Amino acid sequence: LTASVVSLTSSSVLGGTSTTATVSLNGAAPAGGAVVMLGSSDPSTTVPASVTVAGGATVSPAFPITTIAVTASTPVTISASYNGPAATAILTVLPPSPSAVTLSPASVLGGTSTTLNTVTLNAPAPTGGTVVTLTSSNPAAAAVPASVTVAGGATVSPAFTITTTAVAANTPVTISATYSGVTATGTLTVQPPSPAAVTLSAASVLGGTPMTANTVTLNGPAAAGGAVVTLTSSNPAAATVPASVTVAGGASVSPAFTITTTAVAANTPVTISAAYGGVSLPDTLTVLAPSPSVVTLSPASVLGGTSTTANTVTLNGPAPAGGAVVTLTSSNPAAATVPASVTVAGGATVSPAFTIMTSSVSSSTPVSISASYNGVSVPATLTVGPLTASVVSLTSSSVLGGTSTTATVSLNGPAPTGGAVVTLGSSDPSTTVPASVTVAGGTTVSPAFTVATTVVATTTTVTISATYNGATATATLTVTPPPASGSPVLQLHLDASEISGTQNGVTVTPSTGPAGLTGTVVVHSGGSVNFAPAESGNGIYFLNCCTNSSNAYYKFTGTGLGNVFNVNQGQITFYLESRYTFAQRKASASGQRYAFDARDGNGNHLFNFMTQVTGGYLLFTYTAGGVTSYYYVPSGTEDTLFGNGVIMQVMMAWGSGVNNLYLNGKLVKSVGFTAPSANWNAASNFDLGAYEYLTYGGYNSCDDVIDEFTVVW
Repeated sequence: LTASVVSLTSSSVLGGTSTTATVSLNGAAPAGGAVVMLGSSDPSTTVPASVTVAGGATVSPAFPITTIAVTASTPVTISASYNGPAATAILTVLPPSPSAVTLSPASVLGGTSTTLNTVTLNAPAPTGGTVVTLTSSNPAAAAVPASVTVAGGATVSPAFTITTTAVAANTPVTISATYSGVTATGTLTVQPPSPAAVTLSAASVLGGTPMTANTVTLNGPAAAGGAVVTLTSSNPAAATVPASVTVAGGASVSPAFTITTTAVAANTPVTISAAYGGVSLPDTLTVLAPSPSVVTLSPASVLGGTSTTANTVTLNGPAPAGGAVVTLTSSNPAAATVPASVTVAGGATVSPAFTIMTSSVSSSTPVSISASYNGVSVPATLTVGPLTASVVSLTSSSVLGGTSTTATVSLNGPAPTGGAVVTLGSSDPSTTVPASVTVAGGTTVSPAFTVATTVVATTTTVTISATYNGATATATLTVTPPPASGSPVLQLHLDASEISGTQNGVTVTPSTGPAGLTGTVVVHSGGSVNFAPAESGNGIYFLNCCTNSSNAYYKFTGTGLGNVFNVNQGQITFYLESRYTFAQRKASASGQRYAFDARDGNGNHLFNFMTQVTGGYLLFTYTAGGVTSYYYVPSGTEDTLFGNGVIMQVMMAWGSGVNNLYLNGKLVKSVGFTAPSANWNAASNFDLGAYEYLTYGGYNSCDDVIDEFTVVW
């Protein structure tokens, strides 16, 4: 009796799993059974030491066959021995193989990586692990590692990374895992990018203005060659976009594209869409209608009863085709009325000028002028004012006490029919003005009125006021006292120290004089300023006599001359050194030569001294305090008094009704005089060495030497 057959439940088994087998005898087992010895040819497979076939039976019970994981397919001989040769069967122990490739996720945006991918074996890996080969059907779209190792005893690999590249369209890629000749696969879909955001540089824009900073953002990088994203507008009449914008390869944000808008009559929502890869993404742009931004009133204040014609409304953007009709309103139509509307032409931002008509008011009245369009109202304030005195203009801002000046009053608009009676006032009793002055109907400036002063002991500031319709305008007049007796109010040494040069336009600064009083050197072509020894150091003489060309002189102007020359009293002293004998003077220098000339703003020559030869006589003509007199030098004494190189002192003194002329300290002429009125304004002149003739400048320049010109009150 022997073992004849080993019957395997399975001829192959996965390493690490078990199977069963039976042994058949070639006859019935004896009573008490037959113990059959079992064996395995390979340590990867184990069987029991024996199996007992029951007495009378021919087949044993099934016995277990246990395997362990193997790295390669392993044939194992299972043997059964009883009473002779062994019966055998071949069991093939199989290594594990990939059963699944798990991709997580199964689709991915090109250019991103997936890191949770695994390979599952159909059985635990053998000791030492299983190196599973990985491949990609499209490495340009999705790349995998060369392999992944499943640890010994494990069935699932560690996670491996799949790196993808941007693609232009959905791209299926087969990811394969191979081990022991068996391959498992999984499909990864690499997706192209799609629009993730349409970014408008502003959610709203004024119609007619472009938006230039708009972009499209993809949810991933564009493929090589770029992604051409299609752009559309739901309302091209209000907002137009380019047909497309290209996102550069590898980038996810497009270059900025421009949205061009058109002026609209009402706020208009427009959908801006970006489409790529079958995905369209919208965003909403609101194109705004224009609204008033500024009401420009020109002027912003106006005299009641007059009109303003240069008023405009400015929109914050161009008006739509057909224009924008802007509604105008006044908060006080009794003071200022406006048209019902003004139309801003299509494409323009500023309206034509409109007129505001005002009415007379008794006090300053603010009026709100409003412009409304598209639900927005913008105001501006127009101040409607009453007719008032606005300016008091003094002919001179400073006068010597005891002298007079004049002034006028200006209104801020034309006086009514019948005239405007303006009340006048003075803040100090030293100065008096009329009770009122009348501005004639239709005019704005009053006639000149007299401002009279009395002698003051100290400098006195006086406010001259003019009041009309509750408003007062003022001007300040400074009334000055006379200088201390004998103190010079003006002294010109007439040497080079008082000028910085002898050319035309150089400033003359007196050694003594009222604050701010300076003169100018006047030199015409061919003329000259010259210095020569005289009474005290050098004096001055001018060439040439006697026209207003080719000559020279000093010239002072302005209201400050009223603080030098006093028509009521004073004394002028200077020295003249003759540059001619009397015979020479008669022969070649007989014409008039003025040592000085002072003329007020009304053209009155109030002070001067002149030499000439007339009728064979040496004549001195002089004016002091507005009174002119003459002195003929006695015959035979001309060279003694005023011959070549002879210095003559001249003193003119006036006051208390007497005008005296002294030569070399001797009274030679005395006449009575009455002080005239003087108007020392900006047109006043004082020429040293010349005579101011009308508006033609200085004539009759003095070519005798003048020295130490002094004015004393």
